[in-house]
Amino acid sequence: MRDSILFLLSVSISCGLVACGGTSNVHNPPPPPGSNVSVAFNPTPVSGLFINASTEITAVVDNDPSNYGVDWSLTCNNKGGCGSLSGQHSQSGQAVTYTPPPAMLGNTESVNITAFASVDHTKNVVAPIALTAFGNALKGTYVFETNGLDTNGLNDQLAGVLTFDGNGGIVSGEQTISSITWAAPHRALQCCGSVAYEGIDRGAG
Repeated sequence: MRDSILFLLSVSISCGLVACGGTSNVHNPPPPPGSNVSVAFNPTPVSGLFINASTEITAVVDNDPSNYGVDWSLTCNNKGGCGSLSGQHSQSGQAVTYTPPPAMLGNTESVNITAFASVDHTKNVVAPIALTAFGNALKGTYVFETNGLDTNGLNDQLAGVLTFDGNGGIVSGEQTISSITWAAPHRALQCCGSVAYEGIDRGAG
């Protein structure tokens, strides 16, 4: 009887040791499925724009059952001079309007407009747009004339001839100012920078 009790006790201890050292059957939950959200422009945005124009841009989000829509951002190298978007968020398929800045430091500038799927910002698409001032639209020789009142309220007239290179630069030119404030009509000695005038400024008196 004593031998039987000792045998059963040894078997129990052995089973307990095996259980303690056995392999665990705990399973980690599977990783979440990848996002099927996608975003694309429709139609394709313009690639170039004059600074006096504006354009609409539309992005469409697919697999967005809750209709979170689109978030927008606008970036460029000239911080603060990128222009503006009509909104920072829109519904899928709803256009936003991009307006260029009223002026640029040079004749060209590039901006990037990014459309993000609001539900997942890792899903995005970028529209680069090249902005152009009017410098490259002017090539050749142009004559201009204007008249009005000067700062003293007296009549004056300005006329001149300028030659543009088609890249936003002035290669030559001259201008003439005729004003009661001046002793006689004065001719500009040079353009493109500081302008010197022939004659003597006698002032308003």
